[in-house]
Amino acid sequence: MSAPDHVYSVYIKASPDRVWRAITDGVETERYYYGTHVDSDWSKGGRIVYLYPDGTTAADGEVLDVDPGRFVRMTFHARWDPEAEAGGPVTMPWDIEPQDDGGSKLTVTTSGLVAGTRIAEEFAGGIVYIVSGLKTYVETGAPMKVPAEVG
Repeated sequence: MSAPDHVYSVYIKASPDRVWRAITDGVETERYYYGTHVDSDWSKGGRIVYLYPDGTTAADGEVLDVDPGRFVRMTFHARWDPEAEAGGPVTMPWDIEPQDDGGSKLTVTTSGLVAGTRIAEEFAGGIVYIVSGLKTYVETGAPMKVPAEVG
């Protein structure tokens, strides 16, 4: 049985281009995405990989569609442990909407989670931490501390 889509939106006091850079620049993702470094050429059909500092793969996927500064739709397959990996890939659009005040609204949707799997359970808190961490990092320049319940 499929779990409902997980949708998380946040307003960020930063331009869409700044938010885009935080999503797509590996040095930046290290600051808020559980220490992982994202690597991709961000082209349609391109591979995405999130690497831990030791070089092992945390997750990987494919760019399904992209409009730099506006959105990336991608698959995401957890590789951090066998039980999470068994949940299979999910689809994750990251949508950035410009706001009248010069800021941005970021919405991340996770689709294709299977109810009762470890990956479905982990996404409940994990993506909230990631998106909140991105907001904190972009607005303050400092990473957010990982709460015990998601670390």
